[in-house]
Amino acid sequence: MQVITKGPVTETERESAVAFLRAAGYLQPIHAGDEVFAAWAGFEVIGAVRLANEHGILVLRGMRVREDLRRRGVGRQLLH
Repeated sequence: MQVITKGPVTETERESAVAFLRAAGYLQPIHAGDEVFAAWAGFEVIGAVRLANEHGILVLRGMRVREDLRRRGVGRQLLH
């Protein structure tokens, strides 16, 4: 399986990434100014990261990877 990471995502991709985060149990607010990065397998989001701008510093505030794909380097790719 080829995994492609992308970010910050476009507005259309952002909707898919945020939907993935919500489905994965991420309940924190996601603000318009937050940066979102996503990992894709084809057209499916399999991981996502939310970075919040807090006082001019980007802070990792949320990260999820599809449960059956954990421990395969997807999260590491997102963090790079």
